[in-house]
Amino acid sequence: MTYEEAQQWLDALRQYEYRADLTAFVRRDQFGGDWFAQNLVPGNREQTMAFEDRFRRNAPDHSEAWFEVVFWKLFSMPPRRNQLTSSIIETSHRGTPQDFWNACTAFTREGSLGTFAVLQQFFVAKNALPVVATFVAFASPERFPMIDVQVVRAVRSYCLAHPEAAHNGLFARQHDRPLTTRDWDFYCAWIKWCRSSALILEDRTGTHWRARDVEMAAFQNERSHMPALPLIA
Repeated sequence: MTYEEAQQWLDALRQYEYRADLTAFVRRDQFGGDWFAQNLVPGNREQTMAFEDRFRRNAPDHSEAWFEVVFWKLFSMPPRRNQLTSSIIETSHRGTPQDFWNACTAFTREGSLGTFAVLQQFFVAKNALPVVATFVAFASPERFPMIDVQVVRAVRSYCLAHPEAAHNGLFARQHDRPLTTRDWDFYCAWIKWCRSSALILEDRTGTHWRARDVEMAAFQNERSHMPALPLIA
């Protein structure tokens, strides 16, 4: 990978935006003035990292920190974001924030399906991956990327443009149905690839890269309908 090619990845990361107005949650008044009070516009990398930091500070002691992340994640689904967030909030009554945090950190240590399932049981009923994987990525962005349908499409575009990516363990998912633990191998391959890619991009750009940053750059590039980013090798 040349310096110029690595710069294309860095440019995509610098252009990252994910806007989310947490004040739009219909139940925000139930949680006090400190919660659901942020309007993340333009939602660039710096704002998003600050939101990740807020989650890590508050997650062990406040369920509301987890609920904010749920609404943030679902914000791009206007017709359903309020209903789905409310449903997850009701499901989470099975545990305390310390229970959530202990389960999350157990997974970040072990990376097993079993530990992921323990965290998953507090929030979702049908083995869905994206929201729970978002908690993991917020808790440990150095080592874990998020995953969702936009990422699936980005990986598919990348693998189509660079078939040799398979040599590094990355493979395309050929459909866009909702991600669940049936896609565990895909999720694990994506985690491993983002980690190794972050090391290469850091070396080529002289800028620190997290696994989450690789995902953010890929997400931004795909959402902007740009050609696949250069091969990382």
